[in-house]
Amino acid sequence: MTVTNIDPFTADAAGIVSFFVSFFLGLLGLVILLMMYINSRVSSVAQLYERMPVLVRQSMLISFGLTAVLGMQSMRVLRWWTAAMLVIILVLVEISFYADRLDFEEMLAGVNQKASNPEETMPATAAVKSRSQIDRAKERGEKMLRTVQEKTGALWEKVKVRLKKVKKKATKKKEDLGDERKKKV
Repeated sequence: MTVTNIDPFTADAAGIVSFFVSFFLGLLGLVILLMMYINSRVSSVAQLYERMPVLVRQSMLISFGLTAVLGMQSMRVLRWWTAAMLVIILVLVEISFYADRLDFEEMLAGVNQKASNPEETMPATAAVKSRSQIDRAKERGEKMLRTVQEKTGALWEKVKVRLKKVKKKATKKKEDLGDERKKKV
């Protein structure tokens, strides 16, 4: 309704605000749907519902950013550096939601110690977790290597058989050509 009923050249401030609010809400719905679709292709439904608050927040930031860019362009103040500053601000806002998960003091302590053994800088549980993760990664790697070796071994055997057949055909053709030449002479 806003797009069809309001003339942007003659509209007052309420009409312009109405347009930008409608644009933001429409874009918000579209971005949420797109992000849900992309995430549904990558992860399961349960993981999608767990990530829903993050998806909505990121969609709001994207929609706000695009609406702000459109608003700056309508005021003729959009330049590449203003758009870059807006993107940096939006990225910082998104990072601020993860700041409570980071423990900067432990990170700084680990960097400042510079121990020769990396396990000394980690808590004991993290070192054990890292070892178990490394062991699991090694097992997965060895399993993948065995699978690749088996498949390539079977493939190599097929190639050998095929080469033998080709060689037999080539020698047979040579013999046939030699017999035909002898008959002609």
